Amino acid sequence: MRIDHLFKSLGVTFIISAMAACDPWADHLELSDPNLDNSVMDVMKEQSDLSLFVQVLEKTGYDSILSLAQAYTVFAPVNEAMALLDTTDLDLMCAYMENHIAYQSIPLTNDSFSVSKVQMLNGKYIPVSGSSVDGHELTQWNIKAGNGIIHKISVAMEPRMTIWEYINQSAFASFNQVQFLNDQTQQVMDVEDSYLLYLDEMGRPVYDTAWVETNEWLSTYALDNEDSTYTFLLLDASAYAALSSKYTPYFSVYSTTISEGIHTPTILPTQTANSVLSEITRDMIVLPVSLSGGETVFSIDGVKVTVPTGAIDQSYRASNGMVYLVGSVQVKMFENKVKEIVLEGEDYLSSNVASTIISKRFNDWASGNYDVVLSGRDAGGYYALSSQSTTYYSNILNSYLAFAPTLNSVDYKVYWKSYDDLAAHVAAGINIPQKLFFSVPGAPTLTWATGGVVTNNFNDSLVFIGQNTAGMNVETALSMWVTTGTTTRIAREALSTHPDFAIDRLPCYSYGTASLWVSNNAFSTSNTTGGSLFLDYIRLVPVVDPDE
Repeated sequence: MRIDHLFKSLGVTFIISAMAACDPWADHLELSDPNLDNSVMDVMKEQSDLSLFVQVLEKTGYDSILSLAQAYTVFAPVNEAMALLDTTDLDLMCAYMENHIAYQSIPLTNDSFSVSKVQMLNGKYIPVSGSSVDGHELTQWNIKAGNGIIHKISVAMEPRMTIWEYINQSAFASFNQVQFLNDQTQQVMDVEDSYLLYLDEMGRPVYDTAWVETNEWLSTYALDNEDSTYTFLLLDASAYAALSSKYTPYFSVYSTTISEGIHTPTILPTQTANSVLSEITRDMIVLPVSLSGGETVFSIDGVKVTVPTGAIDQSYRASNGMVYLVGSVQVKMFENKVKEIVLEGEDYLSSNVASTIISKRFNDWASGNYDVVLSGRDAGGYYALSSQSTTYYSNILNSYLAFAPTLNSVDYKVYWKSYDDLAAHVAAGINIPQKLFFSVPGAPTLTWATGGVVTNNFNDSLVFIGQNTAGMNVETALSMWVTTGTTTRIAREALSTHPDFAIDRLPCYSYGTASLWVSNNAFSTSNTTGGSLFLDYIRLVPVVDPDE
């Protein structure tokens, strides 16, 4: 550590010579006024029951800090508490001293702290409540000094690890969640500290590269951050195996090839195991809570997790939360882990028509207060005008709006609301038929070609259809229709049954990103009479056993 570290935030430079044992100045502010009378250190020297604490402060060099004009709060362990420590281990004592000193003077008012936690010199937060610190009652408080305040305690508070530090101990190195989180660490180029050396013969830059480690998971779930608080459920081998078995049917990953209209799926065991491990790790990071067993808690992402009575084998109160080693957890799939998905129409990702043909409309009745209209013309001459122009309408066969939801490896029932509220359409009572193309995650994505040719649909001869009548603000359930057999996938006849599929469900056997297109031209083979497309939302309901 650097002895000459500067207290820049206070605008004062204080330089000291090398001190024995450890350097209390590293990462802390320094001041240049060591001669204040009645400093915290001076006052503690007068307290006979703090003599061992004072000796360790002097041995480690922290007495110099506490004699300065910076305001401090010291939680001073009495001699009986200090006698229980190995005061010959200077590294350990340095860690303890930093865990008992805080910047700022924090008194008790009416025998109670007015804050809920205090940040110590080591950057860690210690909870305070009433007249207790870290769960221990103070024996005496509000002993004032010229540069701070002293509170006596009957215990020496052991410096606590963060959740990340704790689970990365060797005892947990083989645990699935720990291995997964560490595997997310990558080295990336530090742009600020890397220098351009020259351009090679191809004009490509050559750098003297500095590298830094980054972990996107720790950026999202800051288990290593003192300012973030979590509860972490660490699963032993049997608990992980049981939960993995339950997750696998819903997070199975397949690769699908398509040849001459035949779809051939192949399970990918490694990717499936990784997807299951990722989801379990995510779900075991829960909102801050203390557990004893028998509780149901919520993960950071809103999944309910039950810790059965007697399932907690070990617990550790970290500086930024709790860690529980558990032998069993329960996660319900139905309406919990595997949830309904709602895709707002206005959030479509892309289309094969010009933006001037698509209108995003504000409506109080709409989900999210908006719906979307793709202007087209049907066989009866009815069309929807875009907000940008009174002459534009789609003349593209199989005009579509594209979506890419992440789906579980289960079938989905599909509903949407396509509310045509245009007065002329309502008066005529026109029918609004629309179709849905679908490509399973891991299969080639949907493609469109001139002439309205759509490829990579889940089945060459099937399509999903939803119909509504203008003026009807209702949700529509989609079902399978057989097509005319052409590459434009025009619907011909509604199915009542099918040997391979449930006709009211998207057959999604793979976990991942699916390709969904909502299209006009449900029945029309003409590019000029495909009809308009109205979409408020799509609702995807996973078919899961309620007991799962």
